[in-house]
Amino acid sequence: MKYASGREGSGVFLILCAFVFCSIAFAEASTDNEDSLATLYSVPSLIGTPPKAISWSNDGNTIAFLWNDRGYAIPDIWMFSPATGEKRRLTEHSDDASDNRKSGEIIEFQWLNNSRIVYVFNNGLHTVDLEGHSTLNESFDSEIEQLRVSPDGTHMSFVREGDLWVNEVREGKTTARRVLKSDGEDVSVESHKWSNNGNEIAFVLVDISAARELNIHYFAQGQAQVRRVREVLPGYETTKRKVGVVRIADASTTIFDRSDEHDPVWGYGWAADDRSLFVDSSNFLATERAVSVYDTGTAKRTVYYKSSSQRPNWVPKWSVAWAPNDKGLIVLSDHEDGFYHLYSLAQAGGVPVLLTKGNWEVDSFKVGHRNSQIYFVANRNHVADRQLYRVPLLADGKVERISGAPGTYEPFYAADFSHVAFLFSDDQTPPDLYLQKLDESKSTTRVTRSPQDRFYEFEWPEVRYVEFSSHVDGIPLVGRLSLPEAFVPTKRYPLIVGPVYIDTIRNQWGGRAEHPNWGLDQFLVSQGYLVFNVNVRGSWGHGKAIRDTHKEFGSLDIDDIESGVRYLVSEGYVDPERMGVWGSSYGGLMTTMSLFKKPGLYAVGIAGAPATNVWHASPEQMRVMGKPEGDDYPERYERQSAVHYASGLEDPLMIIHGTRDATVEYSETVALIEALIANNKVFELVTLPGGNHYWGNDSVEQTRFAYKKMTEFFNRYLDPTRRTE
Repeated sequence: MKYASGREGSGVFLILCAFVFCSIAFAEASTDNEDSLATLYSVPSLIGTPPKAISWSNDGNTIAFLWNDRGYAIPDIWMFSPATGEKRRLTEHSDDASDNRKSGEIIEFQWLNNSRIVYVFNNGLHTVDLEGHSTLNESFDSEIEQLRVSPDGTHMSFVREGDLWVNEVREGKTTARRVLKSDGEDVSVESHKWSNNGNEIAFVLVDISAARELNIHYFAQGQAQVRRVREVLPGYETTKRKVGVVRIADASTTIFDRSDEHDPVWGYGWAADDRSLFVDSSNFLATERAVSVYDTGTAKRTVYYKSSSQRPNWVPKWSVAWAPNDKGLIVLSDHEDGFYHLYSLAQAGGVPVLLTKGNWEVDSFKVGHRNSQIYFVANRNHVADRQLYRVPLLADGKVERISGAPGTYEPFYAADFSHVAFLFSDDQTPPDLYLQKLDESKSTTRVTRSPQDRFYEFEWPEVRYVEFSSHVDGIPLVGRLSLPEAFVPTKRYPLIVGPVYIDTIRNQWGGRAEHPNWGLDQFLVSQGYLVFNVNVRGSWGHGKAIRDTHKEFGSLDIDDIESGVRYLVSEGYVDPERMGVWGSSYGGLMTTMSLFKKPGLYAVGIAGAPATNVWHASPEQMRVMGKPEGDDYPERYERQSAVHYASGLEDPLMIIHGTRDATVEYSETVALIEALIANNKVFELVTLPGGNHYWGNDSVEQTRFAYKKMTEFFNRYLDPTRRTE
């Protein structure tokens, strides 16, 4: 795991560049590509600016959210009244930001009471009422984050320079006071939660002092730059975390005893009576999980729930909540049948009672304390969906689906669970905010309409979901296929697989949010390509049969992609001579491994920010690749590092990488270039000066440029204008 320190400035610029058999691609692309991508990635945004940070007032009468109704990047605070249907913009900070220059932006907000909101803007605490009257309460000379308001509305809290501060809520100007001081700049408050009575705050302190400090030198905006980050590598001491409680009155602190401070903290939460705090944790490889309950007065620890697995869990979907009236815990776990489901645990060490079951998985949940219902998100109806359900707090209770149309729902429930606000999107619908009653009527209201009028002039691709089996071990797999207009199954089309990654099969707009590839996909399909994704090993939603067979990077995962393209070829509508693959980060690893280990399968590949050396991965990746030790080490790490397979490249490869990347450093690409040159391989390199890890989201200009280069590269080798029978 790598941590950005937030400090940047001028510094020594180290130029590492290889020119032999390598083209640095900064040339302009064709006018057609430029015009088409500029239309899709325009300012204001074609798909608009989706609402975010949705929050209900305590009385459930008003919803507040961040949004820009004109499609620009800078949002304002908006309100909506379910009773009257009134929608109003409360702040006006986006008025001077129509050109998308982020001179200032509302970072976060919280309800102070049912009629006032506090928010962070330009390092200041502001309040605004429901009539739109805004006041600056206090300014600071450094960034503030993690704004929270106590349940009784008498105090607000936030983190500044790693320390926890509390500000009493009064009329007029107030002064914040520090209640928890972190021990040095390498220790900071990672998160915090108010107790229900507003007298205490639970917190997690994160300590990265064991990580080495790394300077990333690059050149951008006409000058040399340096980015300082903290980096932890496999086999080295990992991040430490402390969990504790601080009392507001005197700033006295209690730190709870944990088995190992290096163990991750998956969640924590106060009981309704504030006498207990649960902490959900595991060992670092996530093979042993324990939910402990601490007495907040005595710090006594009781282990409430334990589970174990023979295989590490790469990305656990664990969560816990208190049952109504503090009568035990509700636990999301996969311990029984390998699928993530909800369990009720009435007492410490008791037998968990299964509340949901089936060959589907629960993603997240919320407890309705007043009606003893559990509200959850799951893929019960289809693996690609994330729909809303509820189930009574009973064994074998009837599961009821709340949501309607297939797609992806992100819910925000009113305190009394009379309504749910949700963000909804599907394969052809960008996300927007909706409101639904939770009574028998289930009537739904659309609150926002984000896409610009031009959006509805496009014919967006048809999306189909296909099922096939692994050609290696027969495990059932799922793919998502986008089809061009007037698709003819008897013709053979060029195919682009990507972006490859885990968890790519989602019935939602734009695939993975880390890259805005919705427009790229649209453009490629409009040119005559089929675009394809596969849920490879390690993906959520299929149970342990998919998760636990992901034992090495660049192995069964790339076999799963091959199984998908084999299936499409066998169906007769994919030209096996015109198939391309692309992905970024771990997807870049899969792309390079696919080209290096399976020459001839793909005619071309594009790897963005490729993680080609697992020795430099984050320690969490050891849950897949294992620790750097044992009789099969270092061979096991070499097998999972694409840089060691560079000699296998036979097909055209493009590498895209930003020089400011702190997750997969640009130097990793330089090392890959050296290996390719040493093996007399030809490739292309697109360098993005100052580009971050998620290079598709840095700026509209960079997005257009990078996607333009990608489409040119694919077109050069796959020729979508050629039709074969």
